[in-house]
Amino acid sequence: MTVYSNLGTPTLLVNGVEEKNFVIGETDVHYIFQNVKLKEGDNIIQVKASRKGQQFEDKITWHYLKDNPKAISKDGPKSNKNEHIGL
Repeated sequence: MTVYSNLGTPTLLVNGVEEKNFVIGETDVHYIFQNVKLKEGDNIIQVKASRKGQQFEDKITWHYLKDNPKAISKDGPKSNKNEHIGL
């Protein structure tokens, strides 16, 4: 799972559980979380990061079907005004 953040290292939660296994991708704002497992049905994907004491968050619900391994977004990431953290 890929996360982009210009706020530093993001925290990724999948269904409330923090995913810690990541590597830096092609740029310094690109984080690749490895071996992320989705459950069948709805999955809440949440990303958090902070800068200068201010917390930023983005969240999406993905619906995963075992027989069709492509996840479908049920809602999109929130719009960000001054900073970017997203999926």
